[in-house]
Amino acid sequence: MFSVERRSVAGRFNVRQRLGKALYRNLRGVAAFAKPFLTKHEALGEASTPSCAKLPKTAQAAFVTCRDRNSDPKEKVVFSMTKSVSAILVAGIAALGLRAAPAHAAPVTITFETAPLEFFTAPVVESGFTYAPVSGSLYVSPNGRPGQDMEGDGSGGGGVLGLTSSVAGGTFQFVGLDFSAYNIVAGTPGTITVAGLLRGVTVGSDSYTLAAVDAFPYTNWTSEQAVNLAGRVVDTLLISLPGSATDDAFYDNVDNIQLDATSVPEPTSLALLGAGLFGLTILRRHRA
Repeated sequence: MFSVERRSVAGRFNVRQRLGKALYRNLRGVAAFAKPFLTKHEALGEASTPSCAKLPKTAQAAFVTCRDRNSDPKEKVVFSMTKSVSAILVAGIAALGLRAAPAHAAPVTITFETAPLEFFTAPVVESGFTYAPVSGSLYVSPNGRPGQDMEGDGSGGGGVLGLTSSVAGGTFQFVGLDFSAYNIVAGTPGTITVAGLLRGVTVGSDSYTLAAVDAFPYTNWTSEQAVNLAGRVVDTLLISLPGSATDDAFYDNVDNIQLDATSVPEPTSLALLGAGLFGLTILRRHRA
């Protein structure tokens, strides 16, 4: 004869408290699922104890541990959930309510080398990102670090440069940039601002100030790092580049903008837990 012992999932792991009554009912249902296959053999009064191989394939798929009582009168038939369903369920439980960290691609540097020189008026794609004028007047010059740079137009009041991923909905992080400032009055401070947005909402901004020079090429290039924007996921960067309204009296410049692209957000652990519940439900309903 056979006897069945379900592992005390509710007692050992306190399922009722951790996962709620819905999951608890699913666990009980799956454990009860294979019992009819055993009681069927018991009712037939078979002289030889059937092995696990005689269970319908659905029952075999649903449980991974099955031992004949025939080998030891004290042994009981013990069932465990499939490894696949267990893995999904445990993953959901272990990280319940926590979002997976975004995955990162290799950092890229925007150098402006492919932008047409002089007045900047149309979007340009470089290294998987698109930069374009947002407002005001911008200028591409050959005085970068090295090569070309992006500047606020010193005869048009400067402007705002926008950067986005070339992939629709793509997100990234701002890492840093190179900054220089020009002014006919050397030593006058120049300031630029980098703002990060996600779905139209500003998530942070960084400002950098530098004493301007009156020299070509610019001799005050400095490397600046993200501070308030460090680690912030954004989908848009807005870089304000001031400039004088006339006579090229002053303007601020950027080059080598470093960006760290992130992948499409991964599923939440709650979704993993839902997948586990779904798997348990399928096992219950998919009877032989």
